[in-house]
Amino acid sequence: RTAGAVAGTVATEVAHTAGTVAVEGAKKAGSVAKTLAILAAVLAFAEKVTEPARLESLSDLFVSALKELEGRIVLNGEKAPRRAGILNVRFPDISGEELVLKLDRAGICASPGAACASREGKASHVLLSMGLSETQTKNSVRFSFGRDTTKAQLEETVKTIGIILGKGE
Repeated sequence: RTAGAVAGTVATEVAHTAGTVAVEGAKKAGSVAKTLAILAAVLAFAEKVTEPARLESLSDLFVSALKELEGRIVLNGEKAPRRAGILNVRFPDISGEELVLKLDRAGICASPGAACASREGKASHVLLSMGLSETQTKNSVRFSFGRDTTKAQLEETVKTIGIILGKGE
C-alpha cells in the first residue's frame, strides 16, 4: 500500500474513534456543538495527513502523461524536493507564455515561468540558478493543484496540451 493509502486508513480510524468518543461525550454532556467542533477538527487533521499524498499522486500521474505525450517534456527540478501539487514543466517547442494563453482559452489555469518572476515577464532567477538557460526558463509553465483538483481535470489538461502541441486529437 502507498503512504497515502496508509495515511488515509489511519485518518479514517482516527476520525471514527474521535467521532465515537465525541458522540458518547455529547450524549453525556448534551453538547452537540462540542461534538461537531471535535469532528471538524478531526476531519481537518485527516485531510492534512492525506492531501499531500493525494497531490503527489496526481502530480506523478500528470508528469507521466505529459512525458507519454511528448518525450522531450521536462519536469524542472525533477530530482529536487518539491511541494506536492506544484510543478514546473518545460516544453521545448513552445513558449510558456503561448502555451498558457492557449490553455486559458480552453479554461485551464497555469502560469508561465515560475512564481518568483511571473509578474515581471523576466526569466526566473530560481530557474536560472537551477542551470536552465533563459530560453528554457521562458519555455516553462507552472501548474498548481489543490484540494479540488481531480484526475479527470488533469487528464483533460494533458489532452488539451496534446492538441496545442499537435500531438493529440
